[in-house]
Amino acid sequence: QYLFCDAVSGATNYEWEISENGGGYFIEYQKGNHAKYISLAYGVFNGIEMATTYNVRVRAMVGGLWGNYSTSCQITTPADVPDTKLRVQDCGITLSSMGQYLFCDAVSGATNYEWEISEDGGTYFIEHQKGNNSRYISLGYGVFDGVETGTTYNVRVRAMVGGLWGDYNVVCPVTTPGSSAMGSSEGYALKSLDIELNKGSENLDIVLYPNPSSGIFYVKFTEKIENGEIEILNVAGQLIYKEKVSSMHHEVDASRFTKGVYFVKILRGNSASSLKKIIVE
Repeated sequence: QYLFCDAVSGATNYEWEISENGGGYFIEYQKGNHAKYISLAYGVFNGIEMATTYNVRVRAMVGGLWGNYSTSCQITTPADVPDTKLRVQDCGITLSSMGQYLFCDAVSGATNYEWEISEDGGTYFIEHQKGNNSRYISLGYGVFDGVETGTTYNVRVRAMVGGLWGDYNVVCPVTTPGSSAMGSSEGYALKSLDIELNKGSENLDIVLYPNPSSGIFYVKFTEKIENGEIEILNVAGQLIYKEKVSSMHHEVDASRFTKGVYFVKILRGNSASSLKKIIVE
């Protein structure tokens, strides 16, 4: 959350003083961009803690000269970010394929989730799901370098709310399958589609949302498409949906799809020009 100060006519810079009653000071300059706002999160002020009250003062620079700090206002940071963990049905499982998704419990207001994957021997692999509210992860597709088949890993998750990270907490064991994901039907289908895509025309950028979806989802194109076609395939590579597209925003009704992973393929002319994955819950 951003804090704003009163604007000063002609100001080219604002300086913010953040302090605790105990005397610890943290100074931040908003350099040369007329910015009259600041956030206590995102690493701007080292040492800021949750559930803590701070004194905030601001001064402005006009004509290259700094004014004086004056009125002090108190700001209290939010309470601790709620813990999250793998959902019950994913904790302790053996994956059916390396591409299978793991889901964590949702945290209200979370804008990011971070996953910690470790072995008992202490090797850690960290992955950030950046800024897309994604509460799922796959151990396959090169997401975590070094993850092997037939191995049990400890999985922990933490959430970011209001720009602040919560803590890692509950550990859940997850065992990878005994064979490579590329030996599974999902891996085979993805590899085949990637080969087809690489032989196609110039890639077309698309966005699928919401993803995961529980029914209706949308395909948004970043440029106008003519003579286009959308195909949806299951993990075995079987075509289950096909429709012409001509607008930059297309609706797909997936309410009759079986829960699982699907591939959305966009064709222009006779060539595949985009490939995305969608999860139907």
